[in-house]
Amino acid sequence: MASLLQRSGISSFHMKDMIVKKMSELKCPVDEDFAEYIMVMLHNNKSQKEVQTDLKTFLGTQSAVFTPWLFSIIEPDSIKPDTPELPPAKKSELEAMISDASSGEPIEPKPDKKKKKKKKK
Repeated sequence: MASLLQRSGISSFHMKDMIVKKMSELKCPVDEDFAEYIMVMLHNNKSQKEVQTDLKTFLGTQSAVFTPWLFSIIEPDSIKPDTPELPPAKKSELEAMISDASSGEPIEPKPDKKKKKKKKK
């Protein structure tokens, strides 16, 4: 039986990069060994609930944000629109991330797109 990661079509290298980047965005401790631990859980076909429970020890409340994001990447077809814990994400952004990860090219962080407020006269 293929692992969750193998079925996703995303290389371990790119998945690890995406995990480290997302953990950094969430202001979680970024550690390549911890990313490896998450990869092992995916290789062992742990469910989303099992992964979230295991990560809660390390990530606290951020596990409720990180885990749905992780599973939206590896199992995009299994995401239900009414899932309450699903972080807001645009489908096109998710598809772009999956496409970038499948390309074999290193994933470059995108610059912040902070909108500048125009002053009214």
